[in-house]
Amino acid sequence: MAIYQSILDQLPELSNFYRYEGGLSYSYFHPNGDTAFSSNSYIYFSKSIHHHHYYVSKRIIQYLNEILSQYHKKLNYYSFSNPRQFNQILDILFHSPMDEFISIQCSTSPLMNTLLYKNGILNSRKNGQKHYIELCDLKKYQGGYGFCDEWLDIFNTLTYFYSFLTITKDDVVNFLINQKARMFYPDSKVLPTAFLENKQRCVKINISLFNDWKKYDLMNSMQQIIEKGLYCEQSNFRIDSHNEMKRVLTQYMKERKRILSLTEHAFEQNISL
Repeated sequence: MAIYQSILDQLPELSNFYRYEGGLSYSYFHPNGDTAFSSNSYIYFSKSIHHHHYYVSKRIIQYLNEILSQYHKKLNYYSFSNPRQFNQILDILFHSPMDEFISIQCSTSPLMNTLLYKNGILNSRKNGQKHYIELCDLKKYQGGYGFCDEWLDIFNTLTYFYSFLTITKDDVVNFLINQKARMFYPDSKVLPTAFLENKQRCVKINISLFNDWKKYDLMNSMQQIIEKGLYCEQSNFRIDSHNEMKRVLTQYMKERKRILSLTEHAFEQNISL
């Protein structure tokens, strides 16, 4: 087993967030470069794997309809139920150039959950251009969260591992076939987006964990959030900002120390084999 996967397996307490990129979605994740997300606008993540399945299904269908619109076709009940139409669509997709998509799992400190619980705000309640944590799509499987500026910096720092996989054309075609099966055979247990959990993910560690100065960036981001008032009424940043910062920093340093220790131990074990 690869070293980073073996370390991640020893940290079941980490919280997972999920993101889909490619096709009609903006791309911020660079697997072969700096894995931190960076943007002046909001970047959104699913809070549960169930919402991720839902969102990936939705975006794949939107993307495929963009391709099919060039041939005056569309994915709908008729195209799924009519064998001739469905086979024509499959043939078009087989012979059409298609983007590859990425499914990203961000494994974060449990701190992220407590910060979200106290600081998330609905889009409709955001105050002007202030960059709060945004709650979105709450009616679907716990929904998701949007981060920007200082909150995105905190999310990046508290993300310890990135696990990602590529969604290929074969995955997309099989998705359509399984989607049809689910539509007309309700008892079918085949999940159209099963590839999100059945395929092996590539795991990368957040290299900022090896940077002892990152704790100062974390402190600075929290201080800016407090100064700009980017928190909710019930937030601990409003009730007791000093102790809340101290709590977050203390736990971050403790978690970072443990992950670095596990990494060194795994390295020593591998070279001694």
